[in-house]
Amino acid sequence: VDDSQPSDAAIETIVDLPIEDRREVIFCSAAAGDDLIGAPGYLYAEVHEALHEHAQYVVDKAVALARAHGVAAEGHVVDGSAERALIAAAADRSADLIVLGSPGRRGLQRFFHGSVAESGVRSALIPVLIARTAAARV
Repeated sequence: VDDSQPSDAAIETIVDLPIEDRREVIFCSAAAGDDLIGAPGYLYAEVHEALHEHAQYVVDKAVALARAHGVAAEGHVVDGSAERALIAAAADRSADLIVLGSPGRRGLQRFFHGSVAESGVRSALIPVLIARTAAARV
């Protein structure tokens, strides 16, 4: 989860799954600091801490929303790029399914911006469910 519309679509998708498919849900947010400009140092540590705090806030919000809908949920902040960190977190926790949100980029936008969802589908060794935003479904 990352406080975006695609992330919200993924959370909604999880909440809407049948109860037997959402017995245990783990929300993860990646606090990616690997791509920050400059060498690690004081400023890097400050920025990384801020990223981690925001990721924790986003995870806590998703867990609270899920629990309000009767979903047994927990949350974790993982370090690293979203593509690698989320796949690793799923493997570490023996997940049965990964749910990722996608803005539904196409063409040049997809080429230049890439897609965590696309990387997830290509890299994961377990099923990946892609939740698209309402705008992407039109």
